[in-house]
Amino acid sequence: MKSQVASDSFIDRCASLGLTLNRAKELAREDDANDADALARVLGMDTQTLLPVGARHWTRMAAQGASVSYREVMDERSLVEAISSGQVPTKYFAHICMLLDEVPLQVVVMACHQVAQQNHIAMDTVWNNVAILARLVGARRARFWSAKD
Repeated sequence: MKSQVASDSFIDRCASLGLTLNRAKELAREDDANDADALARVLGMDTQTLLPVGARHWTRMAAQGASVSYREVMDERSLVEAISSGQVPTKYFAHICMLLDEVPLQVVVMACHQVAQQNHIAMDTVWNNVAILARLVGARRARFWSAKD
């Protein structure tokens, strides 16, 4: 019975994030194949209760993570614009690549969710934009952001 509750929690959370369970599992394996809690973490869930974690500044964390190796810092607004539009100024190509390849997947997923909520954009649109960005910048993890399962 507990397993069914967990399964239902993951399915519901995936639906709210615009992900299929299969895609979420792929992201969790990419994040850490040896971590039994990777799926919950990637989906922004508390690993004990399987409830969504509290509100955080996900887009700010994502912008900071994307900027960690670069002199020029990508501001939060530029990140939100890129995710919202699927377009990125040339000066931030490397930042977006860093975001999609190196920033913890929970931060990326939750930042995308935050952008969708704050800008009233459907999650499908956000994921399509992220897939476009991944192709534009040649992200190593591009296949994980593809709209196809």
